[in-house]
Amino acid sequence: MELALTTNINETEEISQPSFEKPVNIEQDQNLERKIAGALLIGNSYHTKVYITYKDDEGEKSITTTIWASGNKYLCLKGGIWIPLENIIDIELK
Repeated sequence: MELALTTNINETEEISQPSFEKPVNIEQDQNLERKIAGALLIGNSYHTKVYITYKDDEGEKSITTTIWASGNKYLCLKGGIWIPLENIIDIELK
């Protein structure tokens, strides 16, 4: 799946908590759940960062970060940033 990125890839430390108030209608990678599980494992075990492409109220963005936790509705990233799973477009190994 090729993604047309509308912003630069930022480190987690360079962004503040994104806003997710607007409803989203995005096409997610079909293997997203598997990718989240893998990213969580490598983030906690090896401190390896991943590329996360998501959509917030300002548009599509990509960041390089470590996933610290995953729940039923959100990802918790390094720095305490929370992203709703429904807003995640794709996750790729760095």
